[in-house]
Amino acid sequence: QGVPILVGLTAGVEPAPVVLKVGDRNKAAALHAQAKAAQGEAAAKLLQQAVEADPTFVDARLTLAATWRSLKKPAEAEAILKETMRGMPDVVQTYAALGELYEEQGRWSEAEDVYQRSLKANPNQPPMYQGLDRVRGKMKKKP
Repeated sequence: QGVPILVGLTAGVEPAPVVLKVGDRNKAAALHAQAKAAQGEAAAKLLQQAVEADPTFVDARLTLAATWRSLKKPAEAEAILKETMRGMPDVVQTYAALGELYEEQGRWSEAEDVYQRSLKANPNQPPMYQGLDRVRGKMKKKP
């Protein structure tokens, strides 16, 4: 059920776009609200269910990525953020979250690439310029 949304490929993220179908936003919102009261793996499970209920629910996706980061599961956080970027490339917060994740891991060139792609799509994003400056500063300090 729902309306399919097909969006174009975001260069450098993955080899193919993702088709995300609008789902049951009410169910997803209820699960998202429950997850805010939960902690750890329980919160992640509820947020995953929210994303499954409505794959286009950006808040649930971003909160799930943040939860994975707090649980020290960067691969899971990266996967949900990349999927979000492929399916909804206009969501600026996704680029910021992925750039910050890469920064936490010392993956400077990948963080730089994410910030640059976001700015190419929309140059009116001061936080992306700040992230880019921060990453370039770290890259200069590299031995």
